[in-house]
Amino acid sequence: MDPPALAQVVLPAAAVGIALLAMLALLKPFRRSAREEVQETTRWKVFRVDLQTRRRDPSDPVISQIPRGLELRRADVEPTDRHVSLLDPRGRRRIVVTRGLLFHRKRLQIAVDERPLCHAHQGKGALRIEFLREEDAYDLQGAPEIREYEIRRGEQLVTLVSRQAMRADDAGEGAYRVEILKGEAALPLLAIVFGVEVALGRPADD
Repeated sequence: MDPPALAQVVLPAAAVGIALLAMLALLKPFRRSAREEVQETTRWKVFRVDLQTRRRDPSDPVISQIPRGLELRRADVEPTDRHVSLLDPRGRRRIVVTRGLLFHRKRLQIAVDERPLCHAHQGKGALRIEFLREEDAYDLQGAPEIREYEIRRGEQLVTLVSRQAMRADDAGEGAYRVEILKGEAALPLLAIVFGVEVALGRPADD
């Protein structure tokens, strides 16, 4: 092939290469880096829990998402004195804790949307939580009695509970912070937190 013919072949190929590079440069800003994808999947939903403070208005939420989102308040009227319920703004009972009868009053049943989730029992030793189904099982680690603990599903950390993490201007007597991994269903985890609260009462260091 003579030099002019070779030049005619090489030049179009170079032009195609330049065009492809330009297209890739345009597409690059729209592609997420691996780091951005990891950050997206490890964001946390944050809740403020305040079950101990006496509120001026009974309709004030005891669990509220930050920024504004899910809100749950204590029910004004319960089916019996054995029940403690959290309602959503539409008045639906989303989380219900039921005490056992007679000698089993320290044994609690925790239900979400009328579906039993687990039993909690505070005996002479540590708080014990028994899940009714393996697929619903979580593991509590830390110090629930002072509201400094974490909840794991297997090896994965899915919830952090901490009073120390509350900002000074948002903290109140008995208030603490709950962080739930984005992508996890919040209600079952908040139900566990609420069950711990009902079982243990006022934090040990108050």
